[in-house]
Amino acid sequence: MVLPRRGPSWSVSLLLGLAACHRGPLPALTPAPAVLVRIRHLRINVPKAACPGSAFAASYDGQLDDGSFLPHRLPPELLTLASPDATPLVTGDWTPSADPLASLTRGFPIVATLRTDTTVADTVVVAPEYSCLPRGLRFEGPEGQPGARGGDGPPITVHVGFVRTPYFPTLVVAAIQVADAAPFYLVADAAKVMPASWLRIESVGGRGGWGVPGSPGRNGAPGADGCPGQPGEHGEVGGPGGPGGQGGRGGPITIVGPSDWPLFAGLIDARSVGGPGGAGGGGGAGGEGGKGGVHFQAAHAVCVDGAVGPPGRRGTAGRDGPQGPAGPHLEVATVDPRDVFGADAPAILRSLVTTSGGAPR
Repeated sequence: MVLPRRGPSWSVSLLLGLAACHRGPLPALTPAPAVLVRIRHLRINVPKAACPGSAFAASYDGQLDDGSFLPHRLPPELLTLASPDATPLVTGDWTPSADPLASLTRGFPIVATLRTDTTVADTVVVAPEYSCLPRGLRFEGPEGQPGARGGDGPPITVHVGFVRTPYFPTLVVAAIQVADAAPFYLVADAAKVMPASWLRIESVGGRGGWGVPGSPGRNGAPGADGCPGQPGEHGEVGGPGGPGGQGGRGGPITIVGPSDWPLFAGLIDARSVGGPGGAGGGGGAGGEGGKGGVHFQAAHAVCVDGAVGPPGRRGTAGRDGPQGPAGPHLEVATVDPRDVFGADAPAILRSLVTTSGGAPR
């Protein structure tokens, strides 16, 4: 079959035919100007829930003045996309804020507005879920100087409490402070993580410093001149490598939780681990063999130069450093549930804290 040359007629027929057999709107396509002005409403298509920091897909439909929807998606370049808690991508998809506290009460609201008519817009709210947040955290002390002990693991304090939000009857929240840094927060649906350990927290001593390399052996002395020249002497053996430093000690860990629910410490698998020892230093290179002596000319004799002396052996490698000792025993403290995150915690978090009525049993 030969298609007619009248492009508009057969191209429209082909588009309608594709729309008839396609399950759902076609991929994004810019409408003709006459169609674009007929759009009266937008519809944002997004998943029901999204996890902080994890991108999610979105698409956009246009509804015409007769109530029908365009057979294809609207391209994102026709839209203005905005959200207080998510970043739009050039594809029209979104990356929500990585801060889990931002979505506790309002989820991820996103707005799409038609650029050619700003009265045409749609707003949706994507509910939060927290399955993508990390379940294991490891913090290490500094590596030691050459041959020296590694630094101690950092002190860690974890405040554990429970909050109630419009999306979850009970969320468990951990405020994690490492040394003097500002705390950061992780959350999880208490119904999914209770009663087993939820987070694994490790304070690990720093790696011991690497061993100092051995000194190179001295070169062998040259052989004496003569007839024949004398061979050069052996190069000296390289010096031994220095031992690696011991790993640092694991740091102290403290867990603070509400006094009305004493099982909170079981949510955190806290470990204070000694750091690995440093690698031993490499042995020094052996010295070069001495040069052979130069031969003299002598009557009635054939003389040659002396042979180069054999090189020295490489020195022995230093031993690896031992692992560092474990840190002090875990400390557990209880406070009033209303003060579990401290006075400096974000106001939104303090306002959602539950007391004994909301803590899991």
